[in-house]
Amino acid sequence: MTGKVNFFIVGAPKCGTTTLHHFLIGHPSVDFGARKEPHLFATDLQMKGTITDSEYRSGYDFENSETRVFGDASVMHLYSERAAENIFDYNPFAKILIMLRPPVDFLVSYHHEQYYNQVEDRPSLREGWTLVGQRRAGSKIPSSCPDWRFLDYGEIARFDVQLLRYISRFPSENVRVGFLDDMKQRPEEFIAALYSFLDLSTDGRQELGHFASAKTYRRGWQKWLVRQASNSTVQTLWRSFKSNLGITRRFKFVHRFRVANTISGEKERIEKDFAREIEEHYSKSWESAQQLSASFRLLAN
Repeated sequence: MTGKVNFFIVGAPKCGTTTLHHFLIGHPSVDFGARKEPHLFATDLQMKGTITDSEYRSGYDFENSETRVFGDASVMHLYSERAAENIFDYNPFAKILIMLRPPVDFLVSYHHEQYYNQVEDRPSLREGWTLVGQRRAGSKIPSSCPDWRFLDYGEIARFDVQLLRYISRFPSENVRVGFLDDMKQRPEEFIAALYSFLDLSTDGRQELGHFASAKTYRRGWQKWLVRQASNSTVQTLWRSFKSNLGITRRFKFVHRFRVANTISGEKERIEKDFAREIEEHYSKSWESAQQLSASFRLLAN
């Protein structure tokens, strides 16, 4: 369908979606727009940096006859309760790719990313895990967190519930589920299956490229500075200042500073008993997710 985005990588976060995005934008027939994660359709979640319908559309060159795939890689679309329905209403013929990994591995990486991005203020996943109840009640939520649900570690990895939103709405031939392990262990087969799903011709590449590593800051004061600049009060004052001056441009000062001062780091190594606690918490959900994905798996076993 011309004039609309027709492919969505809807998540989950920290499951290889960034690697896929970088790989696919290297294909001459793929356009992922001007913004990697616009999250336009997650209307039930409070996201940083909202985008309008017109801004979303203007980010794509829909007039380019060489482009077959117009993509959107918004990883919280999987977690959102509204995104599947909103995407279907926008384009019922869109193709959907869902990426997964086991809940324990996912939560360790996800928590580390939220802590790096200043959404989470607790350096330990176990501490964040124990605070879920209080956060659901409205307390212990960092001021820089746009939506407390991003820190609901007891719900965010319920992939079976999230899968159902898409496989119950879109045609079965338009939904595929991929697994991070398959990407890493069988890249050539994964690429071939991905291209087949998207009706893309091969471009000769057989490696997916670099997988995103855990990130941290070079110095502690840099993290502190980003935290202060990301504070909701500071952001509100900055937007008001720009509005009063008639400035509409997005400067992305904080983003640029963060990128310039980021280095590779190590993810937290959680204790075995805590890992088992997470596994038990999600055991039925993960088993159900694997069963649900069997008929939609991008790369067969």
